[in-house]
Amino acid sequence: MIRLCEGLDYVTRELSIRLVADEELHRTLFVGFVREYRKTL
Repeated sequence: MIRLCEGLDYVTRELSIRLVADEELHRTLFVGFVREYRKTL
């Protein structure tokens, strides 16, 4: 998606980049949660 928008639609490109960054942050937080949860089992 990001590559398809390159040079054509800067708003969609920036939105896509932000969404990917947000998802990476959520994944990082979730992985940390799972690690802590497994320690309590």
